[in-house]
Amino acid sequence: MRPLLIALFTLFTTTIQAADGGILVFGGTGRLGAEVVKLLVASGEQVTVFARANSNRDRLAGIKVDYAIGDMLDDASIAAAFNARTYRAAIDASAQREGGRGGTSESNGFYEATMRSMATHAKRTGVAQFILHGSVLAGDNIELFPQFTFLKGSSTLGDKGRAEKLLAESGVPYCIIRHGRVPNDPQPAPTGNAYLSTDQTIFADMTRGDLAMLTLDCLDNPARMNRVYHAFDPSYKMDRPLPKGPEDLRNRRNRTPAPQ
Repeated sequence: MRPLLIALFTLFTTTIQAADGGILVFGGTGRLGAEVVKLLVASGEQVTVFARANSNRDRLAGIKVDYAIGDMLDDASIAAAFNARTYRAAIDASAQREGGRGGTSESNGFYEATMRSMATHAKRTGVAQFILHGSVLAGDNIELFPQFTFLKGSSTLGDKGRAEKLLAESGVPYCIIRHGRVPNDPQPAPTGNAYLSTDQTIFADMTRGDLAMLTLDCLDNPARMNRVYHAFDPSYKMDRPLPKGPEDLRNRRNRTPAPQ
């Protein structure tokens, strides 16, 4: 969706809906989450970011947001965040860093565990929409990509697939946005040409700024409810080729930090 259309859309939704409840964002201090938060605040939304007490908030410096302090693996702190005020929507843009909890490159059940808590408390408190930023290849989606057979059995992709399933079966109206590769810093400017497709065979590169725009396209949009989308940008391509096998993937991980 192009920037002008996004601006008109967010102005419209802000005018008629912002007073009906704020937005709770998980992963809002990360690379993708911060882009989402900035766009939400610019559109007039009341935004609460769920973050650890010691999280680095530099990406949100100068942005007017509230914080709910807690740990995503602590159900009690997630419950407290949902109890603190009325939210009409929740957004999960979180990412488990490689080498993070547990010290391995796998997620160790992070996505499933956190989604179980988030979806449970979103349902309990009457949240009207949950937007999840997921990954192409998650869960059964990998079956549609024979070129990535070497990734079958990845515990992280399985973990993300289970998180998607939990959300879809939670009873909370949802929108799942899957994306392919995203660039490391410095971030390129969004193209404004990205769109969402129900074609689940799409694997495309995508800027975080464009993913943030697509998030607002889903927010409060009845046409986007209870659907799984793949993000696509025909005008953007990263300058490195896709990995062709496990050894190639390992070499790349050793050269560059994992994106957040």
